[in-house]
Amino acid sequence: MGKHEPINIKKEIFNSGKFHPGKISLQYTVCNKPNCACKDKLTPKKHGPYYQLSYSLKGKSRTRFVKPEDVEKVTEYINEYHRLKSLISDLSEAYVNHFKDYGWDYDPEQV
Repeated sequence: MGKHEPINIKKEIFNSGKFHPGKISLQYTVCNKPNCACKDKLTPKKHGPYYQLSYSLKGKSRTRFVKPEDVEKVTEYINEYHRLKSLISDLSEAYVNHFKDYGWDYDPEQV
């Protein structure tokens, strides 16, 4: 049984860690104080950078700010999310191939 067998992929998915969709970007903002350097007409100095997490959930786009000390942890969650998406794709491909080769009654746990 190879690493591309459905049972092995399912085990890897089951043993996955915390995950979160999205990506982190740097944002700079302008405040509402009329005499702030961020409002300068020639050389504005915007506030930031701030880390912003952007993601979609159930078809709705969302954003939230991430504290600098949490960026590394959130990045790990995002990486795990992408790894899981890849595993789901691999699992789908494995089942399609096995159903094609062995028929619709194929059960990888009975092999």
